[in-house]
Amino acid sequence: MKATSKFGMMALVCFSLGTVVLTGCDKDKDNDYTLEFNPEEVEVVVDATATATVSGGVAPYTVTSSNSEIATAAVTGSTITVTGTGEGSATITVKDKNNVSGTISVTVEAAPSETLSFDKDEVEIAAGESDTVTVEDGTAPYTVLSEDETVATATVAEGTITIVGVAAGTTTITVTDDDEISGTISVVVE
Repeated sequence: MKATSKFGMMALVCFSLGTVVLTGCDKDKDNDYTLEFNPEEVEVVVDATATATVSGGVAPYTVTSSNSEIATAAVTGSTITVTGTGEGSATITVKDKNNVSGTISVTVEAAPSETLSFDKDEVEIAAGESDTVTVEDGTAPYTVLSEDETVATATVAEGTITIVGVAAGTTTITVTDDDEISGTISVVVE
């Protein structure tokens, strides 16, 4: 009878171990998912923010940036807010409560100029003479306006501004592009 008791005890132990092993495997299936992002790639300009949403995971989420000098990130609920801090590329890693992770690719570009740039900001000419200034950025076509046409006039053709001195004095030429971004050129006529 002792042999039968030992056999029964061994069977019970083996059965129990099998149950523990099977239970342990079921837990792994809980993490059998991936995080999904909308959008998967984010483009933002320096000092601006963009958002993405995460789904398919278990809240709460955490976020880290591969390069905080390019982009930082914060998460509220399932919304990820990315802030551009410098030009370049970075990766935002998102982890959920179960340590399942995914990434968002981020490209940060320079902020668009709020004023037009020129090859020179000041022009000194004599009455009756002309000088040219080239627009370095912006979107054509451009328009020009002289603050005082009795001092100087201006015309524009394909990004080249021609300024003609009329009489001694000072004036300002305002150049505006197709996107309504403007810049000014100071003019002194001798």
